[in-house]
Amino acid sequence: MNSTASLIEKTINEAPELTLWHSSDFLDYGKASNVKVVLSRLAEEGKLRRAIDGIYYRPKKVLGVEVPPSMHDIARKIASLHRWSVVPSGETALNALGLSTQVPSEYVYSSDGPYRDYLVDGMPLHFRHKSTRFIKGMSYKTALFVEAMKALGKENVSDTTIKTLAQSLGEDEINRILSEAKSAPEWIYDTAMRVQEEKQWKGS
Repeated sequence: MNSTASLIEKTINEAPELTLWHSSDFLDYGKASNVKVVLSRLAEEGKLRRAIDGIYYRPKKVLGVEVPPSMHDIARKIASLHRWSVVPSGETALNALGLSTQVPSEYVYSSDGPYRDYLVDGMPLHFRHKSTRFIKGMSYKTALFVEAMKALGKENVSDTTIKTLAQSLGEDEINRILSEAKSAPEWIYDTAMRVQEEKQWKGS
């Protein structure tokens, strides 16, 4: 019978680089205490890196330089462990949709969970409690679109904004936004319509 350690290493080695792991992901392989020991050992050996305490990832190098997982992936991993619904807000939402090229000085997420603060490789990561009304019934991408538009503001939606969104969103994603965001402010829904028109025009 394969040991807990060999099963964990096999799973990690077969997964894409930068995949995020928590000890709870391996409870089918053994006791939680044994899993934690194995993950800690793999981190000491350099086969894993710690994103934050308790969350690990498989390292990746690009041109010889090690790169970390995205903050968005880390935030969503933390949220999934706690069963929170989360979506980037403010400048973080703009960055996630490609509407801002500036690297945020901090990452902020609206959540139906409690207020929580983390430090990921020196970068602040904040979860801020917000009514779940804005999340329920929406996919992640729709909620992200609504939050990004709120952060941008109606007066700042330009032709360039529409073109950028048409490039970053797939046709199915835009259709879903139009289906799910009917309760959003009218100007946000109208913006989604403009994005769909731009996407269709480019595809014609």
